[in-house]
Amino acid sequence: MKRYSLLLSLMLMVFGAFAVAQEGASVYVIHGIPGESVGIDGAPVDVYVNGGLVLSSFMFRDIAGPLNLPAGSYDIAVYLAGSDPEFDAPVMTLPGAELTDGLNLTIIANLTADGGFVLTPFVNNIMPIYRSFTYSFYWNNPDLSRFVVRHTAQAPTADLLVNNSPAFTVSNGTAASADVRARKYRFAIAATGSFVPVLGPVDLELEDDKAYFAYAVGSLADGTFDLILHTIDLLD
Repeated sequence: MKRYSLLLSLMLMVFGAFAVAQEGASVYVIHGIPGESVGIDGAPVDVYVNGGLVLSSFMFRDIAGPLNLPAGSYDIAVYLAGSDPEFDAPVMTLPGAELTDGLNLTIIANLTADGGFVLTPFVNNIMPIYRSFTYSFYWNNPDLSRFVVRHTAQAPTADLLVNNSPAFTVSNGTAASADVRARKYRFAIAATGSFVPVLGPVDLELEDDKAYFAYAVGSLADGTFDLILHTIDLLD
């Protein structure tokens, strides 16, 4: 009887710790609007959440987080740095963002397809990569990574070229992903149906049990089209 009581206690401790670990949401914020696109060097902004200042003088390419926030509804507003929210209008808003326990989310300030400003939320899949027994045995338990491309630029629909072959087609506000062997790849972005890169090629060494989020940002129109890379460890 004591053995079962001990087992039950251990189970409660394990599940209790898991529940604590899953409480609240983890949120990253990325600034993906170049200064050249708005005529202000670095495009510094202030980020407010539910009326409170969270990030000040947040610059292009900056990545903040993870911010651990309780589950609930959040109003997010972005102002030019130094603005007074009582008198100045925000340049971007994301009202009523619903955060749930265990959610891993990135919110990026980016350009729309027609050059407007927007806050785009993306859910980050950081769950472990499943390795079946057969797959692990055949490939000798290979190292695996997750690669995600997200189109957040003022640019037409584009292809992601991996080792000079088209892998994904994405348009503004959309994303695509794949779990791949952890090794070196050559990435480039080209107009759909073309093999001529408008960005890259870039060689990137992927590591085991990591998720790589590549954001196409900026604008082809003003020559600021570029990538921001964000890496998050996968869950155990």
